[in-house]
Amino acid sequence: MKSERILYALTGVREDFIEQAYPEQVKSRPAWAKYACAAACLCLVLAGVLAWAAGRGAESAASGLPVIDIPELGVGGMGFEGYMYYNASEIENGSPWREDMVFETMPVFKNGAYDPTHAGIPRGLDEAEITRRLENAAAALGVEILETSVEREIQEKGSAEGCGAVVSIGARTEIGTIRAYANGEVGYDLWSNYPWNLEHGLEPVELPEQYSFTHHDTTREQALEALRYLTETYAELLDFEEPAFIVSGDYNIYGEYGRDYDVYDASGDDLQDLLNYSFCRTSFCPDDEGRFSGIWLHDDLSVLEKIGDYPIISIDEARERLVAGQYQTSVPYELPGEEYIAKVELMYRSSPLEELSLPYYRFYVELPEMESVGGELGLKHFGAYYVPAIESEYIGNAEIYHGQFN
Repeated sequence: MKSERILYALTGVREDFIEQAYPEQVKSRPAWAKYACAAACLCLVLAGVLAWAAGRGAESAASGLPVIDIPELGVGGMGFEGYMYYNASEIENGSPWREDMVFETMPVFKNGAYDPTHAGIPRGLDEAEITRRLENAAAALGVEILETSVEREIQEKGSAEGCGAVVSIGARTEIGTIRAYANGEVGYDLWSNYPWNLEHGLEPVELPEQYSFTHHDTTREQALEALRYLTETYAELLDFEEPAFIVSGDYNIYGEYGRDYDVYDASGDDLQDLLNYSFCRTSFCPDDEGRFSGIWLHDDLSVLEKIGDYPIISIDEARERLVAGQYQTSVPYELPGEEYIAKVELMYRSSPLEELSLPYYRFYVELPEMESVGGELGLKHFGAYYVPAIESEYIGNAEIYHGQFN
């Protein structure tokens, strides 16, 4: 029956129609002939499929770019990627991207920090490189490493003890704990409950009284002043030629604005600044009392392997894909309508849950379904919807890429 359906699809003539029109010829035909005909048709189908695949491969070879599959949206934890603001004009995250930036191509990377177990295991750098980064951080802070501890990936039962890949190396110092990770991160921690810090009486540091450095009670201007102070204080550790400050955040259901304190190096061209913003940010961390409790240096570029520079679609093309349902989101609601699109930006996602790092257009969309949460304060919910920024001919799974992809 399958062969007959294929024959009909190719010729538009059913087998029983042929028998009715030419009964003598059909009766005199050997029994195997019908199946030979069907087999020939199958060969034609296969030939067509192979020709299409070869053509697609030729396109890829001609451009020097392999066709890629868009990775599933990796979202850790519970809930979804949503933000709360009183109005859309407050949506600001310090990105250097502007709509007048026009990129014909942008790089796509293989993510060396990808963790297929989705357990959050740091991966990418080897032990020697992790050690080098740890020692460089200690030197920049001007401290001596008193002792170290090595954390290895847990191996399967029966494996030799201590044979797992190194995921991080920690160092105890007189001013706190430093830890370097296989994914390129380095953390300097003064958290008061950390065992080493607690044992040696180390606590977070009070900033000079003229600075406000809190999660919720610091204005934007105060946050910028505090971030400038911290960036200057730890300039040798950051090693940024032209620091760019990020003091953005969003509201919680109680109307409190949660502020972030990030900085990145903006000394490159537009593309390099966007890459540094996406992959190489440094975060300064306040504790609940507004004291300085640590630094997190991110260097995802150190574990990314460039695949190639891919042609980029325009904002208008991305918007068309979004409205057509060709997007990724962790929001539990379909796009409510084009009129709810509040903002768009070109960006990279950085997550160990995704095997590839590529540019996306991130659309902030108002969610009318969430009006009851925080609505009494006048707050609105905005969800993130992602559209791959590369041209569709280079996307291998474009035909299944729609809506809530996960």
